[in-house]
Amino acid sequence: PAGRGAIPPAVTTGIPPDEGLPLFPRGLPGGLRHRIFVLFDDPEASLVGKLITTIVLLAIMVSTISFVLESLPALRQRPAACAELRAAGLPLTALACEPVPWEAFGVVEAVCIAIFSLDYVVRVATAHAARDAKRTSALGATFSYVRQPLAIVDLAAIVPFYVDLVIGGGAGGFA
Repeated sequence: PAGRGAIPPAVTTGIPPDEGLPLFPRGLPGGLRHRIFVLFDDPEASLVGKLITTIVLLAIMVSTISFVLESLPALRQRPAACAELRAAGLPLTALACEPVPWEAFGVVEAVCIAIFSLDYVVRVATAHAARDAKRTSALGATFSYVRQPLAIVDLAAIVPFYVDLVIGGGAGGFA
């Protein structure tokens, strides 16, 4: 039962309460870009929106669990370069012999970052479509969106991967 002062579902989703969720958002002004923005931003507006949100939440959980597991000594291995130095009778170095996480953790990180990046880029690229055109320019709406706290957190979550990819040896977490 709706509480006192609750907003009816038809107002928030555009769908009368007696109908099920559509596959994609519908009945929205602003065309395809607006529908794509709502698809990624409002999981209550469509079944695909719920699926996208579920995938992103699963990626967050997998990424977090992977991050914790890769720090466990039992799930780390010495690089092959360490054994090669030892076999050649050369001095061992911390760089060559420091245990590193299994390669699978790097793959998990790359997949999760790809999911987070796609989600972020689509939201930023379509945020202007959900604006009130009479009050805000498209650029203003986009800048307003990227300054929101959750958008900043999203960006902060993906930037380190790309910084490491560009200046940290090119491995993007695979080193």
